[in-house]
Amino acid sequence: MLLISRFLFFFLFLVSLNVFSVDFHDFDSYQGKFTAEEVALKIQKFLEKEESIKSFYRLTPDALTIGDLDHQAQDYILKLTTTSLNIPQKKYRGIGLKNVKIAIDPGHFGGELAEIEERRIDIPAEKTRNNRAIHFSEGDLTYLTARALQRMLEAEGSQVLITRPGLGRGAIELSFFEWMQNHGSLKRKASSLAKLFRDHYNKQDLIARAEKINAFSPDLTVVIHYNAHLTDEEKEKKEVLTGCNYNLAFIPGAFGKNELNRIRDRYEFLRLIVTDDIEESLKLSRHIVTKFVAKLNTPLIDDNEKTSYTKASCLLQDQGIYSRNLALTRLVHGPVCYGETLVQNNEEEVYRLSSHDAIIAGIPCSKRIQEVAEGYFEGIKEYLNDMP
Repeated sequence: MLLISRFLFFFLFLVSLNVFSVDFHDFDSYQGKFTAEEVALKIQKFLEKEESIKSFYRLTPDALTIGDLDHQAQDYILKLTTTSLNIPQKKYRGIGLKNVKIAIDPGHFGGELAEIEERRIDIPAEKTRNNRAIHFSEGDLTYLTARALQRMLEAEGSQVLITRPGLGRGAIELSFFEWMQNHGSLKRKASSLAKLFRDHYNKQDLIARAEKINAFSPDLTVVIHYNAHLTDEEKEKKEVLTGCNYNLAFIPGAFGKNELNRIRDRYEFLRLIVTDDIEESLKLSRHIVTKFVAKLNTPLIDDNEKTSYTKASCLLQDQGIYSRNLALTRLVHGPVCYGETLVQNNEEEVYRLSSHDAIIAGIPCSKRIQEVAEGYFEGIKEYLNDMP
């Protein structure tokens, strides 16, 4: 009985990862459409962060082979051509924003989960200029940004999907606390609620968000996040506020060590090679980050800014835009801009973001949120105006 239970749990875990849903025959229409040079350039520019991923693909003048090649396991062989072909670009459903399908993922959860997911800004009173403590969460900021953006897009005739229904909720139907009641064994093994959330619930929720977006089949997707940062010097001084403030965005790519071990991830790797999802994500993100700078009066991140992720996990594509292999840049199909606006714990921004000088979806909040939403809105609009 114990063996059966373990097998059932493992089976359900695999299903939750959507391992069995991939079909490499989805790429049959791309046979003979690309040259080896085109594939090599795309992998080098956008996709290969670590050379170790070479063990999962083999490129010859005639074919691209995908699989766990060190173990003689082939997933798919894409035949190549010697002559470059012009593949038609995507066509959009309407003029401007009318009838365009847009998915919005408000990052994190906020609400009652903000502390558990460790995405809160907590500034003690003695560190503030007015001697009043500041508390707010990224998940609340992102959700209200999504609602403000949704209102603007729908007013222009767009069809909009928001992946989560409210503050403190994700894409999974069960709340974290309801889910936890059904996963007692995981709860007992976890060293903390935060680790249980991060290692299990959050990972499943990200997959659910991607599945919801792909089922909607949007023309484009924006993933909304806000940033937080401390320099090494500020960390040494145990500061909670920083002088840094900037905007940036992530697009698909930058696969690193152990990030092509699973069949699903190799499927997405090949999708990013044969479609124009990366190129369109870059175009979309260029428009959006340009609007961030203009609307928020805050620059793009400097290429030399020392962060733990831009150096270790990213490939720079343009100023303020990086390829990064995050769950939603990898799993979401179509053009995607994963925005990271502002530094929440910036010494000035923290007061703007914690103010209550606006109302969105009936909730008092900062007018800075509306400005961020306008940046996304105007960037999306300009991107679509550039489309054929």
